[in-house]
Amino acid sequence: MPKNPGFFAKLWQGAKDVKVVSSQKTPDAKKNFLQNYSDHLDQLEIDAKKIWEKTKNKGSFEEAFNFIKDEATKRMNFLEGFRDRYDFADEVVGATAIPALGMVASVAALGYAIWEGAQALAIHAGFAKDDGKEHGENAAIGLMVSAASFVGAVASFLKSAVSLITRSVATAINGYGESKEARFHNEDSVLGTGSAFNGPK
Repeated sequence: MPKNPGFFAKLWQGAKDVKVVSSQKTPDAKKNFLQNYSDHLDQLEIDAKKIWEKTKNKGSFEEAFNFIKDEATKRMNFLEGFRDRYDFADEVVGATAIPALGMVASVAALGYAIWEGAQALAIHAGFAKDDGKEHGENAAIGLMVSAASFVGAVASFLKSAVSLITRSVATAINGYGESKEARFHNEDSVLGTGSAFNGPK
């Protein structure tokens, strides 16, 4: 039996200070908007990684495509009210930042494709020495990435632009919707804040 009278008080304080990373449905009331939105983006990253892992484990391209299509369909929530202001912020980002980044990626990939294509043509015409690299194949990959980035940017803009209107109307009529899944990855959540236990005063 510890003889130090402060032993249990220190033990209790240590237990209260244990941090437990958790995914939760609602934002942390102690944090400001940017901090909570950062937690929200962390959760989106976690969800995206899970989807990617499941996609890689599919047995065929068709299964993987159908899985991605189903996941995309789940997010076509044009007529659902916003769950909170972070949900609204997602649509704003989806209509502005994501399309902008997608266009930058598309232009960069197109530039890469043009450069690789030019090298392939120069080698084929005898103006340059063959360096053993698959410039033609690299050019084709660059074109596919450029096209995919462009389509993704346009799709994100259209989806979010429409959602900002329709979901705002739905929210005005029905109020905020309910969060049914974890949307915030809170690394600052703490176990034992005293609400469930009565520690030393």
